[in-house]
Amino acid sequence: HQPFHKLPPLEPDSLTVRERQVMRHVALGLCDDEIARRLGVSKRTVYNWVFSLQEKLGLENRVELALYYLGLLPHCRGWRGV
Repeated sequence: HQPFHKLPPLEPDSLTVRERQVMRHVALGLCDDEIARRLGVSKRTVYNWVFSLQEKLGLENRVELALYYLGLLPHCRGWRGV
């Protein structure tokens, strides 16, 4: 197993580069404030991106978003971060 802090590289898919960046930061356990600081945007923008990703992928919350990124939600189809 890879250490949690060494996430796999992102792969091409239907998500935008920014969506993949946000998903990666969520999977690292960062809060919206920290993601906003790292990406140079407002906290509200990050909140909107996270909400949009959850809607787009049919996920209930950011925990599921992180698990989806890590490939740990077998019932979800499509893009996997791993």
